[in-house]
Amino acid sequence: MSNFHTNRGLRSYLHAARQLAIALSFTAFSLSAYSQKPIPSHYQSYKWSSASNTTAAARTTAKGGSGSTVAPTVNVPNAVWLRVYFEPVELAPGSYVLIKSIADGATQQMSGEQLADWGYSTAYFNGSQLDISLVKAPDDNAVLTIKEVEVGDLDLDMAITQSQCGSADNRTASSNKKIGRIVPVGCTGWIITNGKIVTAGHCVGSRMEILEFNVPLSNSNGTIVHPAPKDQYVIKQNSIQSNNSTSDWCVFTVNNNAETGKSPLSAQGASFAVEQVNSATTLRITGFGVDVGSANQTQQTHTGPYTSSTSSKIFYTVDTEGGNSGSPIINVATGKAIGVHTNGGCNRADFDFKNSGTNAKVTAFWNAMGLTSGRMSVPASDPALIAQSLQINERTFTFTKTELTPKDAIVRIFDRYGNLVRTANLKNGETQLSVNKEGIYIVSIVSEESVSAKQYYIR
Repeated sequence: MSNFHTNRGLRSYLHAARQLAIALSFTAFSLSAYSQKPIPSHYQSYKWSSASNTTAAARTTAKGGSGSTVAPTVNVPNAVWLRVYFEPVELAPGSYVLIKSIADGATQQMSGEQLADWGYSTAYFNGSQLDISLVKAPDDNAVLTIKEVEVGDLDLDMAITQSQCGSADNRTASSNKKIGRIVPVGCTGWIITNGKIVTAGHCVGSRMEILEFNVPLSNSNGTIVHPAPKDQYVIKQNSIQSNNSTSDWCVFTVNNNAETGKSPLSAQGASFAVEQVNSATTLRITGFGVDVGSANQTQQTHTGPYTSSTSSKIFYTVDTEGGNSGSPIINVATGKAIGVHTNGGCNRADFDFKNSGTNAKVTAFWNAMGLTSGRMSVPASDPALIAQSLQINERTFTFTKTELTPKDAIVRIFDRYGNLVRTANLKNGETQLSVNKEGIYIVSIVSEESVSAKQYYIR
């Protein structure tokens, strides 16, 4: 059985199915020597309806809304963090739900459309109490009903899986903006140049729901702390492409953030180019593996030697832990990803005492990423979008937004080898980017929904 680097569990919206999934995941862990444990949490019913609480004492103030405001408090003693699930509801234009954490003041404001995008659930909030307000537009008769809450529990088992490749765990703290944490499954995901997200295939179907960036340190007892809602993205379940039989990989997209309206690519301003290689010297694995204390499931990194590869696998002796599943395998010489980390084996003879991952040379994986070749990580489509918005004067590219330009668009300029040389968010009016030397450049406009690319020769 594979020593997967993920936290197991089976996603279901039904409370009973969730409990069964968690029970099954613990059984799988005990029988198969998986090197991970789920992020400690449970689901519990929480009955509240705005129809029967319209006179509740207000603890929050409506922000710019009209009509009536109700403010229940969700209170779950001893909860480390909370996530709320509502019954499906239709809100009139102008109405919204406002959620606020009592612990740290983090907020999330959601329209009816955004609620639907999030599967009628909220972001993760730290602490045991939330204020929730339904701010209704005039003549909106919507009723907001809380169905259940996901509750973060104390982590009483701080043991880690020890899949390190030597006598000590040599991972160090990291803050790579391209890499996020997937919760509550407890995997790692990373942004590629067209805005898609890559992780391991065995993370799918295990409560793979929210992608978080800019993750803070955990509490001293190891319980995780969530970033603000502006750094959380709900995964589009119908976008998932994956394999966990002949190979182990997953590619997906997320909805734009409910607070900022931005995609991860736009908000983080960074992404991995991906290359297909036959060998390497030194590799880096960066992700959200388990640890003790405040480092638990925060971003850490380590480098070590590449040992070998096949057409489908890459092997290396780089320290990883449970939760690193889905981490990029980074070629230190180029800074590009060459695969996705999937298995811990440095402590196992049946894995030849090596960790391993899926090679970007796997055809189905490469095609799912939407990349074109081992050097240029930008799919070429709809070049007319660039042609009608771009002017070139010597070595300066001037982009002008038009009605056809996606509002969340980012422009990226690559050299002929796929190296990113310039990038910027497209602003209203003109955006100018310059290159330093003569050569062939690939210009791309990237948004949440599309990627356009066109090649130019610059003297």
